[in-house]
Amino acid sequence: MAQSQYSFDVDAASFQEQVVDKSHTVPVMVDFWADWCAPCKTLMPVLQKLVDEYAGAFLLAKVNADQEQALVGQLGIRSLPTVMLVKDGQVAEHFQGAVPESHVRDLLGRHLTPPAAGAADQARAAFAAGDYDTALALLRDEAAAAPDDIAVQADLAMVLAASGQTDEARAVLERLPDEAAGDDRVRAVRAKLAFAEKAGKGVDPAALERRLEADPADSEAAYGLAVHCVLTEDYDRALALLLELVRRDRGFGDDAARKTLLELFDLLGAEDPRVKSYRRQLFTLLY
Repeated sequence: MAQSQYSFDVDAASFQEQVVDKSHTVPVMVDFWADWCAPCKTLMPVLQKLVDEYAGAFLLAKVNADQEQALVGQLGIRSLPTVMLVKDGQVAEHFQGAVPESHVRDLLGRHLTPPAAGAADQARAAFAAGDYDTALALLRDEAAAAPDDIAVQADLAMVLAASGQTDEARAVLERLPDEAAGDDRVRAVRAKLAFAEKAGKGVDPAALERRLEADPADSEAAYGLAVHCVLTEDYDRALALLLELVRRDRGFGDDAARKTLLELFDLLGAEDPRVKSYRRQLFTLLY
């Protein structure tokens, strides 16, 4: 698993020095993981991202539970992944499972001062608040200064797509290297562009709502409204509409509702708890 100057492996012999003793100077987050543990592999990149972002404000110690069974038993670890935040020689917080990034950020926020937001973070905050003009201004400058930064370029393309500038968004994506194709942010932008194409122009959501109220079995109206909800980032409504359409009219539009749900999962990202919930519901419905 990935390492950085702020993360390291520990074992029973080094735990006292590297975790307990160090925690009197700087908080140490301890991640108990194993190779066979799929949630561990989901959580680890999140922890690695945060420890790099905090740049030394806390450290990340990783314990291979299979190799350190005595230590795991001594500390009472019963499931993987288990994460502890050790501060001043004591466990200040702990959690189990592959929780969302927001959960870990909240935990850290109770004990540490968050790192100062850079231009890219300010742009993301502006985008979340619906201030596309500010987000675009910040991201254009960042993208020009860092043409090889996939995250910044993907963020720029996302804001462009959301603000209706789809041609420029595609142009940004086309300039990215081939290896960027598998990046979650790039996949999310491509999904957003696909939804913009599905919606087309001149969509009247109020008319779709009226049609659906008059006839709840109007699959075309339900689908059109779901796509519009994605473009306006009303993802909860979109997910509910699409899943219900799969349940009620699987054959509509050559399985369009199921395919669109999968595209929406890509857009939201695997770590979004709604994606995990709706994936389970979709699987149960289909199989």
